[in-house]
Amino acid sequence: MARVAVSPELSSWIARRIAAFPGEHEAHRWLADRVRDMGALSLGLDMDGSYAIRASGELVEFDWDGPSGSKSLDDPRVVNLALFQGSLKFPELAVLVPTRPATATTCEHCGGEGKLALTKEPGLENIVCYCGGLGWLP
Repeated sequence: MARVAVSPELSSWIARRIAAFPGEHEAHRWLADRVRDMGALSLGLDMDGSYAIRASGELVEFDWDGPSGSKSLDDPRVVNLALFQGSLKFPELAVLVPTRPATATTCEHCGGEGKLALTKEPGLENIVCYCGGLGWLP
């Protein structure tokens, strides 16, 4: 089970965001019940999986178009992806984004840039690299 250390202040902030969801995210109003049922703030929605964080720091994944429920997020690459992409959506979460360890490898898909060359094309800006945008893999 993936869990990141969150300060009491950040835990409280996450809990408030869950309670207030969708807030300014009017386009995701349909997601509000899922967020409250999981007790987890959505960090990102993707065709391959969607990710969320609980106030405890537990990271979970869920199907946005499938049955309700969630399961613990365990893959270190996906944990990094969820945290980094979530921090772009919610800058308060930037403190949770891991720094590159000495054992990390440069992402061969983006060459360490964090963005794929094809995302420069209009309409493709939202495509996220395999590394999640960090430019490296654990």
